[in-house]
Amino acid sequence: MLVPLVRRQALDLSNVHFHPDAERLIRAIEKAEAPVQAAVAADITVEENGLGARVRNLDLEPVRNTELLLVGLDRYVDRLGDFTRNPFDAAKLCSDALIPGDDAGKVCSLAAYHRNGSLLFKDAGVWRLQLAVQVEGVEAIRREFFVRWAPGEEARLVGDPRKEPRNVPRPPEVPKPMKQIPEPRLNRMTIIAIAVGLAAVLGLYAVIPKRPSSEPPAKPAAASAASSAKEPFVHSVDGLTYVWIEPGEFSMGCSPGDTACSDDEKPAHPVEITHGFWIGQTEVTQAAWREVMKTEPGRFKGDELPVESIAWDEARDYCSKIVGRLPSEAEWEFSARAQSTSARYGDFDRGAWFSGNSDSQTKPVKGKRPNAWGLYDMLGNVWEWTADWYNGQYYQQKKAKEPTGPSSGHSRVVRRGCWSNGPRSVRSSYRYGALATGRNYFVGFRCAGEFR
Repeated sequence: MLVPLVRRQALDLSNVHFHPDAERLIRAIEKAEAPVQAAVAADITVEENGLGARVRNLDLEPVRNTELLLVGLDRYVDRLGDFTRNPFDAAKLCSDALIPGDDAGKVCSLAAYHRNGSLLFKDAGVWRLQLAVQVEGVEAIRREFFVRWAPGEEARLVGDPRKEPRNVPRPPEVPKPMKQIPEPRLNRMTIIAIAVGLAAVLGLYAVIPKRPSSEPPAKPAAASAASSAKEPFVHSVDGLTYVWIEPGEFSMGCSPGDTACSDDEKPAHPVEITHGFWIGQTEVTQAAWREVMKTEPGRFKGDELPVESIAWDEARDYCSKIVGRLPSEAEWEFSARAQSTSARYGDFDRGAWFSGNSDSQTKPVKGKRPNAWGLYDMLGNVWEWTADWYNGQYYQQKKAKEPTGPSSGHSRVVRRGCWSNGPRSVRSSYRYGALATGRNYFVGFRCAGEFR
């Protein structure tokens, strides 16, 4: 129940615009016990500075003596399928007067460390945070959030793990005892008779003339299997098509004669991909994401649109769930070029969605022509996460075999431009460093792997 606050007036929220995450919470307040007369709302958002809690004032005048409290903190235990429900002393995160207006919200850091410097999360895993707003010592509203954290990583919001399907191990099957079959006993005369019969049959076979066969010799089993393995296949988990990429060599970086290249695309240098791999024929679609991850992120909606607004580790987790991975930056460019040395493959307008033809939105996958290896949207539509850390000087090292990028960094590599970019960014060699925690409505991904 929402406790009445400083001023008792029903709120008209029809013409008020809020942050998308805050709006979701406000709608939940509206559906609570009528009439709605709440004056504050708590909102959790993922921002550049990590996880933070924002308190907003929805009343018509300042609300003073407010506090944001962390009133519950417990860890999810997978084998129990529930949280530990540890006793927890409320911790004040911040306090301030709440002034009406969008810009008056107070942001408090909730990252891995609490305000006094002590470790907030003790062990890796999913933690439940219970936040409450108090006004003059009276609790006004309480919200529950779920955060995944591991040492050395930023905390991030996740869904309620209790609503996800659990993998309960099946008990091992006890093999049934096999009946003992008595060994046949052969006397000496029987063994001699069998040996004489075999000798006669073999001798007869040796003297019979062989007819020349009109059928071509059968292919070796290994060659036949390898041939079939290279055909595109539909993955049984996400329902997307994956294409086999043979190993090979290419020139990575600025294309010959391309005057739009940035310094981080130089110098062009030879790279060898020594192992073949599978890669998605298209970007991961919203329908595939919903099937695997059971959530519906993104600004634009449509089953065949590429999923977007995905953080790097969420893209990595999706690929892991289908027993795959994100492609390395080298694998991505090798696949995008498909043996082409040009800045783009084929006719630009017929091969890519960009600012000149996208109507300022993402488009369904397979809407433009594929490259020579049958891969769609390797230019435009949405940027794509790769596995590598970003470093603007990394190409100076000229790594020649299976480069996997720097060993550490502050951002991850995204490639090739999107629906909102002009032609300069929509090129096979164009690269950019994006914060791994960012969820942008112009960034998606596709998976790679050794599926078969």
